[in-house]
Amino acid sequence: MINELIIIFVLIILSGVFSSTETAYTSLSIIQIKELEKSKHKGSRLAAKLTHQKDILLTTILIGNNVVNISVSSLVTTFCIKYLGQSLVAYGTGLLTLVILIFGEVTPKQLALNDSVKIARAMSYPIFLLSKLLFPLVFFIKAFGNIISRLFKKDGIKGITLEGLMHAVDAAEDSGIVHEYESDLMQKVLHFSNNPIKTIMTHRKDVFIISADQKISEVFSDIVNSGYSRIPVYKDTKENIIGIVLVRDILKAQLNNKMEDQISSIIREPIFVPETKHADYIFFLFKKKKLQLAIVLDEYGGFAGVISMEDVAEQLLGEIYDEHEKSDGEIIKEVKGVKDLYLIQGETPFIQFCDEMDIDFKNAEKMGTIAAYLMSLTGDIPKEKDSISDEFGIYTISKMNERRIEEIKFNRVRDSF
Repeated sequence: MINELIIIFVLIILSGVFSSTETAYTSLSIIQIKELEKSKHKGSRLAAKLTHQKDILLTTILIGNNVVNISVSSLVTTFCIKYLGQSLVAYGTGLLTLVILIFGEVTPKQLALNDSVKIARAMSYPIFLLSKLLFPLVFFIKAFGNIISRLFKKDGIKGITLEGLMHAVDAAEDSGIVHEYESDLMQKVLHFSNNPIKTIMTHRKDVFIISADQKISEVFSDIVNSGYSRIPVYKDTKENIIGIVLVRDILKAQLNNKMEDQISSIIREPIFVPETKHADYIFFLFKKKKLQLAIVLDEYGGFAGVISMEDVAEQLLGEIYDEHEKSDGEIIKEVKGVKDLYLIQGETPFIQFCDEMDIDFKNAEKMGTIAAYLMSLTGDIPKEKDSISDEFGIYTISKMNERRIEEIKFNRVRDSF
């Protein structure tokens, strides 16, 4: 009798071991698996290897768990008939079910969720050896299961997705693992490659440019007052950008008494980029060419604007101002005292607007700026005080500069998304 009770007790423990092992391996995150792979501990590396063979791993664990549960059920039934009588078999089975549920399923799985790495590491060798011992049975069940699963197989998203990473960053912020500013930076990094150049460049209307035919002395004061260190240079028409002049070269010309020379004598060859390229492309191009400014061309090869390394850096770090620049404030600013009302600059990249407002808009990067988005809704150039609505809220044009949208009031409707 004692021996039989000991065997039943051991089988219940084994049931809990198999249950906790299954939960430990299935709850391992991709980051935890990577840490196990890089560990110097052999058991950790074996655990990581087993996670890449999930069909064999789970089949082995389930075979072990089912064999143990069926065995303990048979032993309890036999024990009740032999020592307690036929009438108590039902009570014994009910009690066993409760014991297995508590000590063989729920409790071990809860413990495994708290120490999944430790349990996976500890059980790596036993599960590996058991999979070798049960290989013929594991192979047969796995093959039969694959045949059945193919009949119901559907295409799905596998691996890590951008949306999944974004949720992971949000979860890390909510858990206090990272600060809010760190979370914002990581979110911007994840969207960095989606930002088209045309949404972050300085438009040609706002670009300070000079003629190659002018004398250095004629534009010297204008260059100094502009505050720019790199100025595009055009020939004949402002559409024909032929180079870039550096302020330091202007100062050298002044020191060398060459102020009566033409600007064309000191220009440098520019780099040209299409406006359809993205921020990551221009960032690596700047690093490769060791430059700070590029000329942006539109689809017809015309001058669209300029983009600098500062423009690219601001996509990650926010607005950067030097001693000569005047801050215009945040491009997206919440109106104090009014819930869900924001002041937004018309040049704000639409993808940045969607990120900060938590709006799920497919292909947001293709919209360019929020001003371009509003004009796409109306099909025309709106007027000041015009209101435009969509599923996300109400946009009111609060400031126009001729035909250019400079500022928008956005009243967000939270129930819509």
